[in-house]
Amino acid sequence: MPEPKRYKLAKRFVDDLSSPGVYRDEEVKGFAVKVTESGSKIYMVNAKNRESNRTVTITIGRHNDPWTVQNAREQARKIKLELSEGVVRTEKRREVRKSKAEMEIRQQWEDITLGQVLNDYCQLRDTLKESTKQGYRRVVERCAGEWLNMPIREITPEMVLDLYQDLSSIDRSALDEANRRKSWDGKAQAAQLMRVLRALFNFAEERYEHNGKSLITINPVKKLGKIKKGWNKVVRRDSVIQPHQFKEWYQALGKVTNPTIKDYLLLLMFTGLRKDEAATLRWANVHLNGKPPTLTVTDTKNGAKHTIPLSSYVHELLKARRKQAGNEFVFPGKGNIGHIVEIRKQTKKMVLELDHYFMCHDLRRTFTSVAERVNLGEYTKKRLLNHKTTSDVTHGYIHLTVDDLVQPMQEISDFMEENMGLKKNSETRGSKKKVIEMNKRSASS
Repeated sequence: MPEPKRYKLAKRFVDDLSSPGVYRDEEVKGFAVKVTESGSKIYMVNAKNRESNRTVTITIGRHNDPWTVQNAREQARKIKLELSEGVVRTEKRREVRKSKAEMEIRQQWEDITLGQVLNDYCQLRDTLKESTKQGYRRVVERCAGEWLNMPIREITPEMVLDLYQDLSSIDRSALDEANRRKSWDGKAQAAQLMRVLRALFNFAEERYEHNGKSLITINPVKKLGKIKKGWNKVVRRDSVIQPHQFKEWYQALGKVTNPTIKDYLLLLMFTGLRKDEAATLRWANVHLNGKPPTLTVTDTKNGAKHTIPLSSYVHELLKARRKQAGNEFVFPGKGNIGHIVEIRKQTKKMVLELDHYFMCHDLRRTFTSVAERVNLGEYTKKRLLNHKTTSDVTHGYIHLTVDDLVQPMQEISDFMEENMGLKKNSETRGSKKKVIEMNKRSASS
């Protein structure tokens, strides 16, 4: 009987096979790939079982699902060796099935992309605020968008280092004013991206594990951190609107044609709220007829509800808005979310009118600076800003009520109104008397 023809089985050769038949390997005797009528390509091996003294055929698995030629050939060698030692066919089949299942799991791991890890991370980290998750997605998409469809295990320390250096080389301060507003700080973005990637790799190391083996064996960001001895030192922003600029800022506000955006910026300026806290403010949490009138932010950065009194200026502003309320939000928007989200297009003309660039968070810093100028106490400022000081023992003994904040809030408002040209000094003294009387009525009630 003539010897069956043998072939040098390789990936390209097997991929190109189309005619049904059995193609035997010239390297390992008994190992072959079978092409069925339907076009399926199945690896198998013929070997003699020492226990039964019979030649048996063992199916290894389908080509590329998940077996490669090389893996299947190695599996064929193991099967032949074990059958020669008397391993029964049923046991061998069980081992093959188990090995195939493990390889499929491993293959799934190897295909997990950075984008999948980012999605899983955001879904499973329930404690993260939605705005934080959006920030993570934004920095990854902006700075490492080409990696989103790449298997995460293929991202190397060298790749991370190159990206980090490329981002850090973007010098926003060297740009002119017009382009600076369109750009972003490369060093700050590089540092933020590294923190997010480090968290994603740590998450992948814990999340994707099988039989005690993790998908991630080396966190490339941690390794880079040791080389760099820490990320870029990012200087904290300290930009504020100075009192001599208040009038100019208020006049430039007239360039904002949308009255909702205009009132939103004024509320930020006169209350020191964070932009998301003000944007999501609901009428249900605004008490215009309270003693004193107040507003409450329920979803805050530190998780604690934040109630502040309304100065006379903010009180009148919100009363006027209440008459034209469009939905449950104080500052309604056009989208499905219901409240305003993006205001940069509306404020573009305003910014061009000013000699200085400002961001929404600058208004919070401005509010804090004014509180310092009118000589408010440290604990009063922290209470107005909803800052917690867990390491300060004395802070735990001080409890400032909303009534205690009425006069400080009015003093901040008076200072701003004076410097904006909205109120004279004589009117300020009158408003202070009014606040004192309001406090007395509130205390007596």
